[in-house]
Amino acid sequence: MVVVLILLLLLALCLGVIRAVLRGTLTLDRVGEPSGKVLLPAAPWKLLPAIDHIGVPGRIFIAGIPFTRRMHIWIRCPGRPSGDGTLRQGGRRYISGVWVTHDAAVAEDDPLRGIDLGAAEL
Repeated sequence: MVVVLILLLLLALCLGVIRAVLRGTLTLDRVGEPSGKVLLPAAPWKLLPAIDHIGVPGRIFIAGIPFTRRMHIWIRCPGRPSGDGTLRQGGRRYISGVWVTHDAAVAEDDPLRGIDLGAAEL
């Protein structure tokens, strides 16, 4: 009985990690600065140097939230107010002076929403 419980817990943990995997691209915009683009890896979290993406020293940490298809983003830069926020797929959020926009990746087997492929004229 204990072995079955341990196996179920391991399965739930693996499923949670798989559901927390990041996908798509993040665009980081600051006023008067060029936009920074971050390609999200197929991993449950990502740690970035802020200097490369928003032009100030610090760290950006992005973590996927299991079972909700959302991500939590922390921006920590010395001398600036720290911020964090939750972002859903395709969403936009203002965190610590930076507009963070998620461009969701479209799976190859997903049909495009809003387009009736049967009615399209070629």
